[in-house]
Amino acid sequence: MSLKEYSVQDLLTTLITKNLANPINPFFMVEDLNKEGVFVETDNDKCRIMIGNEFDGLLFRGQNRDWDFTSSYSRITSPLEKCIHWIKKEEFKEFFRTTPFFYRLQTEIKCRGKEFEFDLEALAQHYEFKTNYLDITKDFTIAMFFAYTDYINGQYVPIDFQNKDKNYEPHIYIANLGILNVATNNEDLKVVGFQASPRPLAQKAMAINLSDGADVKNLFAKISLPKNEYFTVGIYNSFKKGYKLFKPDILSPFVAKIKESTKISPVLLERYCEEFNVESAEIKKELAENNYILENAIHKLSKEETKNMNKCIDNEILPYIRNYIGHRRVSKPL
Repeated sequence: MSLKEYSVQDLLTTLITKNLANPINPFFMVEDLNKEGVFVETDNDKCRIMIGNEFDGLLFRGQNRDWDFTSSYSRITSPLEKCIHWIKKEEFKEFFRTTPFFYRLQTEIKCRGKEFEFDLEALAQHYEFKTNYLDITKDFTIAMFFAYTDYINGQYVPIDFQNKDKNYEPHIYIANLGILNVATNNEDLKVVGFQASPRPLAQKAMAINLSDGADVKNLFAKISLPKNEYFTVGIYNSFKKGYKLFKPDILSPFVAKIKESTKISPVLLERYCEEFNVESAEIKKELAENNYILENAIHKLSKEETKNMNKCIDNEILPYIRNYIGHRRVSKPL
């Protein structure tokens, strides 16, 4: 955030909040280094949370090869697979709207009267549904994990430099949040650091919306990493073979159920065909040939599952917000 955005009112706000004892730097700005994120304002007059210290604008992306910055959904070439993945993603979003995470935290997480706004597309991305978002992170070491691993047969494994077919070239890409946001006209950058779920928090995750074909790769500086198998294994093991970043949480069983199900919602299928101008009869024929069933999947929470989700909110999410997210003001993202 630029210096000119701060005023005497902001300073007074700081002095009457729980950050009273925080040191004030020479520019009359306050940053509590114990905080792990801050609130930012959305275009809908609500708030989101950006992970990372308030004046740290660096963003990172790790890649095991020097690929273009393309989203997971745009890399799908099969028309049938595009349809299936889009429907699965939308099914997850519809399910999440029925959980206590969604209907409680929208109103219980607030900053200066502004209610919390979910980015469900981003949340789906971080649970590995295919979207038009591109993952980035606030944590350099997390970016290194993705630079030194490959996703093979459903799991992350250390890259093998002896595999000449893969031609691994580990890189870290670094961007400045302020420059990136200005270059994308405040439209494509999505602050998704904390989405009321442990996984994006564990990954210190943000994302860029590439739905409109935004080309942002030239806004990142590229750093080549050493091709060292011992270093590769060391990075992999430091994250407990990926467990720290992909630890199963309370949403994981529902994510797995949605992904593995052969049921396809007729309503979502019609939405897909209408939105993407696809002939529904042809898609239905292909789905049937691939053993998919046109039937609504019901994801109704049991009393015990609802209780456990509320427990997670009360014991993990809300305490995290109170203790580690800066409440002193809401400002526009950089």
